[in-house]
Amino acid sequence: MKVLCVGYRDWAIEIYNNLKKIKKLEIIIHREKKNLERKIKKVCPNIILFYGWSWIIKDGILEKYDCFMLHPSRLPKYRGGSPIQNQIIHGEKKSAVTIFKMNKILDGGDIYYQNQISLVGSLDEIFNRIIDYGTRGTIKILTSKKIKIKKQDSKKANFKKKRNQEKNEKT
Repeated sequence: MKVLCVGYRDWAIEIYNNLKKIKKLEIIIHREKKNLERKIKKVCPNIILFYGWSWIIKDGILEKYDCFMLHPSRLPKYRGGSPIQNQIIHGEKKSAVTIFKMNKILDGGDIYYQNQISLVGSLDEIFNRIIDYGTRGTIKILTSKKIKIKKQDSKKANFKKKRNQEKNEKT
């Protein structure tokens, strides 16, 4: 199976590198927004992973390919940008690693994997949990024949904006 792994954040790249150990998978990593569509056409992947990705994906890509995203929150809560920071600011002590199939609704697709994580500890400890459960969940999705899929309840969703360091320092 050919998997195009798109992302630029260190924790996402670590998950992608962990996937290279699975012999059944051909892992191709793309780290930039530039030339993304050209790369997708060239690789012609079975699945595309958008972990640690901050840009909207064109509908044509979502319609043609199975696209998955990892979101570090217990979706449908904390949809949108800066989920870890927003959860910590709101006093959350527990969260989740959620992997969902992307659709036209921002962070609104069907959930394929969700596992609770703690938000207690240093940021490095939190990212290590995300890497650990992100790797486990991705392997499960890519290698299992039976996955329990859960629809998100949009009535329970909340959306948080991406935090901007410069703006936040002024407030």
